[in-house]
Amino acid sequence: MKTVFEGNILDVVSVENGLVIAYALQQDGEEIMVAYKMVTFDNGMITNVQKSMYELSKFGANYKQVVKHAKSHLSCKAVILPNGKIFILEKDGSAKLLDGNANEIWSGNLQYRGEAPSGIAINNRSVWSCFKAKSVLMRMNLVTMREELRIGGGTSSPFSQPIDLFAIDDDIYVCNAGTNIVLKVNTTSYVTEEYKTFDRDVLQFIKNGKYEFAVLENGVYLLD
Repeated sequence: MKTVFEGNILDVVSVENGLVIAYALQQDGEEIMVAYKMVTFDNGMITNVQKSMYELSKFGANYKQVVKHAKSHLSCKAVILPNGKIFILEKDGSAKLLDGNANEIWSGNLQYRGEAPSGIAINNRSVWSCFKAKSVLMRMNLVTMREELRIGGGTSSPFSQPIDLFAIDDDIYVCNAGTNIVLKVNTTSYVTEEYKTFDRDVLQFIKNGKYEFAVLENGVYLLD
């Protein structure tokens, strides 16, 4: 692994030809001063950016209106759909689906046996969510907003405390806190395989073009 940026990482958003990193610049108890960096792949430069760049990258062109629907612009999960709609998930499991003008289409609560999702990803017309304590991966239809499929759970689950998801093409990459392993799940065949192994918790896994990144608590790393 090659170090891209070291710091107390709060969130990383993948953008065209780069990454936007939110990190704790200073922390005094529960008070955190947040700062933002942008990594540009073309020249490898890391530059300071404003919160607005992070929100634009995370919530899309209409971010000023979309962010009003979020309880926290940092802790919420947000996925921009190909049709311009935006799915927002909060840490408590409350969720919203917005249209391109930031109008609410649907709101509800995503839970599995009383637990809120630890991560989400959009794949085709489905939203996938993982549940850390239950070691479960779940698929929900974006039209009906109903559960369609559940993978894992119990002692035979292929997942171990999954904490985040990243989807691209027909694959979903699952970060497992219990084993420090990123698993790749094919959403067509449902074949699950080990993809990357780490010596500590991997908070996020990101593929951007030809690059792959692991987000750990102490930094962002480019994978070999």
